[in-house]
Amino acid sequence: MLPILAVAIGLLTLIFVRTSGSANLSTSSELQDAMRNAEVALETEELGREVDPNLRAAALDSAKKLDQYAKDDPTRYTYIYSAGMCYLAAQQYTEAEERLRLALKIAPQTPSGNDAQAVADIHHRLGRALFFKGDYKAALAESQAAIDMVSKPGMVPAPEYWWGRAAIEVQLGKKKEALLDIEQALKLNPEHPPSLALQKYLRNLGVY
Repeated sequence: MLPILAVAIGLLTLIFVRTSGSANLSTSSELQDAMRNAEVALETEELGREVDPNLRAAALDSAKKLDQYAKDDPTRYTYIYSAGMCYLAAQQYTEAEERLRLALKIAPQTPSGNDAQAVADIHHRLGRALFFKGDYKAALAESQAAIDMVSKPGMVPAPEYWWGRAAIEVQLGKKKEALLDIEQALKLNPEHPPSLALQKYLRNLGVY
């Protein structure tokens, strides 16, 4: 499991249970299952491997369920955030962008603790959705917002944030900046497979 996804699942579970109480534990379990569907698909994709169509189908099914939960309680950003993650895993990038932008509007505007970590992850995931849509400048802005947040004291930085920005920078022709970000990602996890793969790609292009 990639660290950022493990953190996301844990945070959403904590925030959900904290705000919902024991009466919604079955829904909390479904939330965790939905995130795991997304997790496996996203992890496989980030490693550059072919994703099992069944995983994408499961993620899409989870996204639709979470959309329904969000309709029942439109103030709970965790549902919308999770739906966005699942749409991203299902390669439904427009739907993912819509949900993640909405989650940012509903989430605390001055977040702290678990909420702050979750909001940082929303920015990162929104950046990924925009990346896949080819809107690299907007993707870079979201990636930067995520990095700015996780760079603050008390936050949990993960290599995926810097790797994500590096992937965007490559598309924008900023290969030296991308390599610096990859180096930062590898400081956080020297064995982070997507970062190692991108580092190799840049080295092969003669970027040092």
